Amino acid sequence: MKKILLTAAVAVLAGPAFAQSTQGPQTQTWDINGDNPPKCQISTNSNSITLPADSISNDQGRARGNLGQRIAAGLNGTNPRAWCTGARNSVVLTRTPLTTGDGSVNNGFNQAVIYDIAVDVQDAQRVDGFRPIEGSSDGPGNGPGVGVGASTPVSNFGATG
Repeated sequence: MKKILLTAAVAVLAGPAFAQSTQGPQTQTWDINGDNPPKCQISTNSNSITLPADSISNDQGRARGNLGQRIAAGLNGTNPRAWCTGARNSVVLTRTPLTTGDGSVNNGFNQAVIYDIAVDVQDAQRVDGFRPIEGSSDGPGNGPGVGVGASTPVSNFGATG
């Protein structure tokens, strides 16, 4: 009984050597299937921006005309990086006012400043052909592919966008 088992083991071990072809390498084709759902990610070096001293209001207590540009420069300084994959990506941009206290009027002065900023998504394309710049002036929850801009989805954009 031991002899038969041993002989069978040798035949199995030697089997692949006998099966090799002398006509060159053999090939095999595999079909690989997978699923990658649409997803997005945004990251920055920092999530905090500190504006320079006395840069919100001018010497008459009014919001400075270049406040939006100062905030945009601060945001750009955080090195934002974003990417999305999918057929109907969307961009939603929101902003909150800069406030003192609860932001209400105090002694005739508004204690809040509302500013607008715009985002240009590099490498993205809008289906309507316009540049994919989205601003915050049309209110929160709107943008290409969302709310008011629902008819203008943005194409997928890569890690450099």
